[in-house]
Amino acid sequence: VMADPSAVASKHARIHWLPLESNPDVFTQFAARAGCPLHRVNLEFCDVFGFDDELLMMLPGPAVACVLLFDTKVFDAHRETQRASGRVLPTTEGIDLFYIKQFVGNACGTIAAVHSMLNAPECVAAMEPDAPLAMFHAAARGVAAAEEGDDKAKKAAEAGGGLLA
Repeated sequence: VMADPSAVASKHARIHWLPLESNPDVFTQFAARAGCPLHRVNLEFCDVFGFDDELLMMLPGPAVACVLLFDTKVFDAHRETQRASGRVLPTTEGIDLFYIKQFVGNACGTIAAVHSMLNAPECVAAMEPDAPLAMFHAAARGVAAAEEGDDKAKKAAEAGGGLLA
C-alpha cells in the first residue's frame, strides 16, 4: 500500500535539513562522503554559467547529469493544469530511472546530488557495496517515489549509514 503523498508531505513539512550549498566543491565532497568515487570514473561537479553554445563548450564532457535548483510550485501547478485538461503527460515508466520525492525542507541540493549519482551508471558501478549511497540505493530500489519519502526511506537511510537521515 502506497502512502498518501499529501499526508506524507504534511508529516514531513516541519522537518528541514541544512541546505547543501550549490557549489561544485561541496557537491563533490558530498559525493565522496556518500561513496561515489567521482575521481575513479573521471566525473566531477562543475558550474554551468548558461545554456548558450559558447558557455556549454566550457564544460568538461561528456555530461551525465545537470542539477537545476528551482522552486517546483510553479511546475507542479502547471502539471496539474495540464493533467486537468486531459493532456497526456510524459512518464518515466519503462525507463530505468532512480527517483525519490523530496518531502524534507532544504533537501533539494542533496536530493539532486543523489539523483545525479544514482542515475549515472558509471557512479553506480564504481561504488563499493558497503558505501552509504550504494546501501541506500539497494534498499530504496523498486520502492515507489512517494513511499521513499516516508517510512521506507527511513529504512533505506538507515541502511545507507544515515546518508539521508
